[in-house]
Amino acid sequence: MHASRKAEPYILILPALLLILLFLGFPLVENVGISLVRWQLAFRDRPFVGLHNYVRVVTSGTFGKTVLTTAVWTVGGVLVQMVWGLLVALAVDGMRRRGSRLVQSLVLLPWIVPGVVTSVIWMCMLQSDLGVVGYLINRLGGDARHVLWFSDTRLALPSVIFVNSWKAMPFWFLMIMAGLMDVPRDQLEAARLDGASALATFRHVTFQHLKPILASTATLTTIWTFNGFDIIWTITKGGPLDATATLPVATYILGFTVHDYGRASAMSVVSMVIVGIVSAPYIVALSRKLRSL
Repeated sequence: MHASRKAEPYILILPALLLILLFLGFPLVENVGISLVRWQLAFRDRPFVGLHNYVRVVTSGTFGKTVLTTAVWTVGGVLVQMVWGLLVALAVDGMRRRGSRLVQSLVLLPWIVPGVVTSVIWMCMLQSDLGVVGYLINRLGGDARHVLWFSDTRLALPSVIFVNSWKAMPFWFLMIMAGLMDVPRDQLEAARLDGASALATFRHVTFQHLKPILASTATLTTIWTFNGFDIIWTITKGGPLDATATLPVATYILGFTVHDYGRASAMSVVSMVIVGIVSAPYIVALSRKLRSL
């Protein structure tokens, strides 16, 4: 009886583990296997080449630029999302009016819009000649007639980062709003009674309670942003001149444009390793916290 009770938790999670192995484990093993062979449409055979595909990926002339572009896309995107979501959450939390629920609903709208639809909307809004953004800039005294938001190598990456942040910001807003609801009101009142400024109150009270939520949300959005594909592919397809070619986009091009499935699989494995390294500190900290409970 005692042994059966000890085995009960493992029996309960067995169906979930089987599903994980089926839908995640098998494709992962299959992908690693493909990365170890030469699989190209130009050749009928698929000989084993070991780590040759990985060497070709890492030593290619564009790999360094692709990794740098991915880092800028990921870090820049997460920072913009965090600051944007934090400012909006603090503004809505300070409203304290019945209209705040309507504002919350409006803020969450971009999150439920599909990425392809988001891309098309902003491609129309940021057209240099007919876009509403250029029209507003011109009305305010600027000159946006020759600004090519997605075709200029200097503007393309910041532009797609903005579009992706506009879509992803509501998730930050939702998480931070949940955290703000748990901030003890008595501590806020005590800070105000002690004469603390709004900035000092946020720094020493609100921010301290938001730290765990910010850390977990940053980890999730870092992984999601790193793997982001639909917005970049719909708007720029990695261009112009590979200015927005991140690792997922470069992997797709290798697999479905160049049709070099071996190198594409190798690049996807490299991407997975990078994500694992970035996520490792949070996973270790979370496991320590769970063990201490």
